[in-house]
Amino acid sequence: MRFNMLYKDGSLSDGIPVHYMSEMFKILDNNGYKTLESMGRGDFLLTEGNIISEDSKIEVFQGKKIQFAKINAGDFLTVKLGSKEVFLLLQPSGVLKVSDKKEDLVLKDKKNKFKNDEEKLSVMNWLETGETGLSSLTLCLTLYPFVKNIEYKCFEDFDKSYPRDSADFGRCIKFLNAVPTAREKLHKLEKSNKIWKELYSSWADLEFLYVNKDFEELNKSLKSIAVKNKSCRLK
Repeated sequence: MRFNMLYKDGSLSDGIPVHYMSEMFKILDNNGYKTLESMGRGDFLLTEGNIISEDSKIEVFQGKKIQFAKINAGDFLTVKLGSKEVFLLLQPSGVLKVSDKKEDLVLKDKKNKFKNDEEKLSVMNWLETGETGLSSLTLCLTLYPFVKNIEYKCFEDFDKSYPRDSADFGRCIKFLNAVPTAREKLHKLEKSNKIWKELYSSWADLEFLYVNKDFEELNKSLKSIAVKNKSCRLK
């Protein structure tokens, strides 16, 4: 159990100074947390912002009006600080993470659920740390449909994208290298749109050009495939 303070500037303090603990205990008492048993597991959050995704109470702390809320492992909070929003996630490990990018915390949360699935975890690791672009994200989603449920913002336009140049194609190759089982699933592209279907049939040749750094010829080939197949939406 921890007490965390989220300030107006978005900074997060881990813990409350000892000389403020009497105020903290008064807030706990006001909200029905009179014993350690009633507090249970999880953390308590104090913030100068407005918690808009969880029940909270207005209290006074350090002479300021603050909002107070109990958060448990896995809870995802949205807090409005002035004109901006920040997002918080209490991980199962007990670490409270804060970010101004919701998708960063969503990925961390989802990764915990796949920790015993090596294949899915490798996909999540790539989403979190890999070099992503719309075409490589489209490839990822086509081969691993489960990622559509992770609320990753780039998937909004996934059905409009395909590799248009050597840089796009390179990111697709890096995805395949980062997720060892992905190459075994490339055949799924045959059930995609016309562009991806032809990309799949020409994949070995295109990858040969990429590996040998013949980017000029690769760009010509990718453009030819795009021009030949006007539709770029998944079926």
